[in-house]
Amino acid sequence: MTKNAKTEAVLNREYKDSLFRLVFGQPEKMIELYNAIFDTNYPPDTKIDINTIEEVFYKTQKNDISFTIDGTYIMLSEHQSTINPNMPLRDMMYILEIWKGMFKTEQLYKRKLITLPQPKFVVLYNGTEPMPPVSELNLSDCFLGDDNPLLNLKVLVYNVNEGINCELMRKSATLQQYSHLIALFRDYQAKGPITSQVIEEIMGICLAEGILVDLVEKHGKTLLDFLHFEISQEEALEMSREDGYEAGFEKGHSDGFSQGLSQGLSQGLSQGISQGISQGISQGLSQGITQGISQGQERVNKLIEKLAEEGRFEDLQKSATDPEYQQQLFEEFEL
Repeated sequence: MTKNAKTEAVLNREYKDSLFRLVFGQPEKMIELYNAIFDTNYPPDTKIDINTIEEVFYKTQKNDISFTIDGTYIMLSEHQSTINPNMPLRDMMYILEIWKGMFKTEQLYKRKLITLPQPKFVVLYNGTEPMPPVSELNLSDCFLGDDNPLLNLKVLVYNVNEGINCELMRKSATLQQYSHLIALFRDYQAKGPITSQVIEEIMGICLAEGILVDLVEKHGKTLLDFLHFEISQEEALEMSREDGYEAGFEKGHSDGFSQGLSQGLSQGLSQGISQGISQGISQGLSQGITQGISQGQERVNKLIEKLAEEGRFEDLQKSATDPEYQQQLFEEFEL
């Protein structure tokens, strides 16, 4: 196997992983980033325990790093597309998985307090949509009910695009170089296709300007090819979400109106006929009975009145028990 083939095999095996994890996956780089974010000064050889969960939340690309340093658990995530408001919920699920591996279940029922590393959650955002330098996402935003929840999880979001959060970049040379590399790629991407010649040109700039030199020298063109794929994939996914929403809305609106109108007419006609017949029979019968009773009573009352005027009390008594005779009397008086 050639050197380049070996390099590509390493990258293909790891990525699944993201470039972010390649750049910051070494303990000394994790410590450098932690020092920059939390304004600490741990030396590069400080002991840390890397406890990134490899397969729980990922189907394709992994862009998270988690580790424990001096009693603090830190979860770092990189986002190149729109920040997901569900990150706090996702991080809650993540930290629960981490905690499960730190103690045995039976310890929950003992009187001795279980001690856990203090968790901190950070997202590094380098997408193209405008974001403030620093913002927060809160698990409590998910909750229904009152405005004073007793449970929360806070995620700090840092915009690490070039030219933003300069103080943070000053504290971490690796983060500054990483952000510059992404900006450089996007600049070239805006000018035209990223060809092999462009990749070679970007490599030359990286080596000349000291941008992640160790990684560029180690992985060469394959590393930059992968960065191109990663950025393009994120942007394509974002565009497909937007286009899919618009197309889905238009199609759903059109189809929904058409199907709704068709089904409404069909169901309305069918239900209308059925309901109309049923309701007509019911209402007609009810009204007919009511009107018939009313009219019949009026007819009988007139017959009684006429028979009484003429003193035909025996005919009146007979008509009450003989319907046929009563009908003859109706015809006699033309009622």
